[in-house]
Parts: sequence; C-alpha cells; structure tokens
Amino acid sequence: MRKFMIFTLAILALGAQAFAQNPFFALLGNSVGSEERLLYKKPAGPYEITIQGERLLERAYFKLDIRQDGEAISPDAKVEVTITPPESAGSRPSSYSASYDGEQFVVDPLTLTASQDWGDASWLVDLAISGPAGEGQTSFGMQVYAPKPDQSTLFKTLNVILPVAVLLLFLGVFSLRKVRLEQVAPI
Repeated sequence: MRKFMIFTLAILALGAQAFAQNPFFALLGNSVGSEERLLYKKPAGPYEITIQGERLLERAYFKLDIRQDGEAISPDAKVEVTITPPESAGSRPSSYSASYDGEQFVVDPLTLTASQDWGDASWLVDLAISGPAGEGQTSFGMQVYAPKPDQSTLFKTLNVILPVAVLLLFLGVFSLRKVRLEQVAPI
C-alpha cells in the first residue's frame, strides 16, 4: 500500500511541475496562472470593486465585479477606465468604457502600447463609476509586462521528457533495491 502511495505522490508532484512549466499542456486545454495576472479589491465611494485582469501586452483585459452592499450593481451603470502609462513609456493615456457581459463589467481588450521599454515603472489605472448609489472613484498602480519570448522546441521537449525520466529513474532504483516497505511479522 505504501509503495502505491509513494508512486502516486511522485506522479502528482512531477505532473504538477510539468503542467505548471510546460506550454505543451496549454495546447491540451489546461491553462495555468502566471505572474502577469492581477487581482485587486478596492472601495470606490459606495461601491466595492473586485478587479481581475491580465497585464501582458499581447492580451490585456479587466473584469470588474462591482457591488453595492454585497449586491451586484445594475448593468445600466456607467463604468469608465483610464490608464495612464509612465512617462518613460512615451504613450498617452487611454480611456475605455466597460461593457456588461451578463455577470460583470469587462474591458476587453485593453490596448497597452509603448514606444520604448519602461522597466519597472507603474501604470496608473483610474476607475469611475456612475451607478444607482451615485458616483464612485478609485485608482491603483499596476505593472505591465511585455510578451514572453518564444521557447525553443528543444526546451519544450526537454520540459516534457525530464520529469518522466526522473520518475522512471526513481522507480527503477526503487525496484532494484527489492526492499519491502512494510513487512508483517508472523504470529
């Protein structure tokens, strides 16, 4: 029984590492979180806003869950988002009107462009809400990341093969030892 448990734990550990690091599994329909995702929960006047989004230049968006006293606000509310890049980015502020998708307000896609590398400078995001309880405003800073560089085919292949090879090596050494994990003494 313990042998089976150790084998299962090894499979789970190596499988989790492979799913987290290998872009091949994204092709199979699995998506993994990355450091580019953001999540903020902020008050804005009479509203509580939960902001989710992706901040990669190639696929930026915001999903805004706006609530008043724990209840979602009316889809007729007006939600404006203004994004101001840092001075080093060489771009002007962009304004967006969020649309209601049946569950929450969405700004998709965000167009975040810049003419040069801006390093670690923060972009300023201002949110303005005109809803049933009146006006609400909030702002927050965020980092914007350039697209990830492409990985070579060799790197992708090794990323699949190495965890499997380590698991096979572990099982091979374990089976060569011919040690029983649990022995019951005769009565």
